[in-house]
Amino acid sequence: MCCQEWPPEHKTRLPPGCTPPSAAFLDSLRWSKATASSENNGCVEVADASPWAGVRDSKNPGPRLVVPATAFAALIDSVRAGTV
Repeated sequence: MCCQEWPPEHKTRLPPGCTPPSAAFLDSLRWSKATASSENNGCVEVADASPWAGVRDSKNPGPRLVVPATAFAALIDSVRAGTV
């Protein structure tokens, strides 16, 4: 069972066998910046690491946040809907 299939009531912990990607794997990904980003790099970059989504600061790309892709998609939907 992978992270996307894990029941919502258990999303605070990972299912057995579902581990986040390694730093080396994240380094190999293609990171994308929003086309509406500011000229001073005041934005975040995202990468598809299915079933994960990687997020990092474009000014300091070293530290990365990795979340289940379904959770990241829900966040984007909420931002677009104006509910966050």
